Amino acid sequence: MNLLLIILFSSNVFNITNTPWQEVKPAVSMRGRNFIVVYQDNRDGDWDIYGIEFNENLSEYYPFLVHDDTLTDENPDIATSPNGVSGVVFKGEHGEEGDNGPYYIEDAYFNVIFPHGYVPFENGILVKSGISNPFYGGSWFFNPRISVRGDTFNVVFQEEAYAEPPQSHWFWAWSGFFNTYGEPVGPTHIINEEPVDTRFGATTSSQDRFFVAFIVDTPMCEEGAQRRFLRISCYGNPSTPSFNYDVTEMPEICYYSKEIADFTYGDNYFLYSVPYSDENRVINVIFKLPDTLISKFSIPNARNPSISFTGGKFFIFYNDTLGNIRCLKIDPVNPERTGFEGKVILSGEGYRSHPDVVFDGEKFLVVFDMDDDIYGAFVDTSLNVEVAETWEERESWSRLSSNITNGDLQLSLHLEKESHVEVTIFDPLGRGYPLLSRNFPLGDISVRLTLPDELPRGIYFISIRVDCVSTVKKLLYIGKHPH
Repeated sequence: MNLLLIILFSSNVFNITNTPWQEVKPAVSMRGRNFIVVYQDNRDGDWDIYGIEFNENLSEYYPFLVHDDTLTDENPDIATSPNGVSGVVFKGEHGEEGDNGPYYIEDAYFNVIFPHGYVPFENGILVKSGISNPFYGGSWFFNPRISVRGDTFNVVFQEEAYAEPPQSHWFWAWSGFFNTYGEPVGPTHIINEEPVDTRFGATTSSQDRFFVAFIVDTPMCEEGAQRRFLRISCYGNPSTPSFNYDVTEMPEICYYSKEIADFTYGDNYFLYSVPYSDENRVINVIFKLPDTLISKFSIPNARNPSISFTGGKFFIFYNDTLGNIRCLKIDPVNPERTGFEGKVILSGEGYRSHPDVVFDGEKFLVVFDMDDDIYGAFVDTSLNVEVAETWEERESWSRLSSNITNGDLQLSLHLEKESHVEVTIFDPLGRGYPLLSRNFPLGDISVRLTLPDELPRGIYFISIRVDCVSTVKKLLYIGKHPH
């Protein structure tokens, strides 16, 4: 019989997910005092969008499914309205039959999430569908971004397109608006109607306006030069930009990169960050409308920026090339010198990537993926990581008579408070079989668990969840002994 010992301890990070399958690329928002995290999940063998809502004490959680109707769903982003409805955008995919067999096209999707993970549109809301012909071109949509003002969401995404022969290749940034019922508000349109490429779109909002930032590539002039610059569209209403403003030249942007930009507003200042994928650096522009460029600088060894603004300062969270989470704190009134790295706030074993951040009025919640799970950490405005109470396995299976079982398990727990304990065993396809779900008083407990008779021999994963945190271990089931 196997023995598994779990005890309560303190850590600066906590599991948001902990499962046998992959979960990556989280995005985070807030509803009241609750946090909502959405992410990619491949429990069915392809990428779908799942989410979880939990409170700041990590004592209540509500998992939910956002979308799994298409072949592959990726790159979710989330924003939450003052009335508690969240909007989620993501890239979907569908297949079409061609002369040489099936091929796949990328689409832009939107969905809404009500409190406690209620998603009213099971199939999502298709914003724009790509079209494709394997011989004569087509279009694909990707890199969705979202912001909210009042009860209106602004959705921005990228189109990459090829024309029929003679082959021409271009990029367009699109924008659309939806209310909290999932209904479109005005037409979804190309942000810039001029005959130029527009890429790396991102959106933010103030109390009375939406702002969309994107990179513009002008046509090649007679001398062969091409102008590349950052442009802002300001929307007073969802139908037509009230004005465009060209901020600064951006010749350092990689033309074919598909990196995701971030864009944030605060106290009449703006910060736009876009990764330069070929050189592992992030290029940042601080400006003030209508005509003041404050600073343009790069952060070396940086990927996947996520920006927040509070207390008159911008905070740029990102992962470096070693898998650490860093943050650079910037005063837009008096920016510090350029070209330096931010403070390391999370490091150690594992590669941390794709951070996203939300500020709750007192501290940041930083979410990120590491080792195919989603993690979180609370960080104060001085960039110190707060200690979170969580659970971790303290004894290895190999020390406790190996990870091989004939169907009987003995679970030992040390609980420092009354807790709800759930134990589930999963097969390699992600199908779960509950073994235990009940409340226990504080103190030391010991519970005998028996695997279901119908399980065949093989490799399984056992998940032990105490309140809202959990651990997962691999298990080899050799079959029950005959009586």
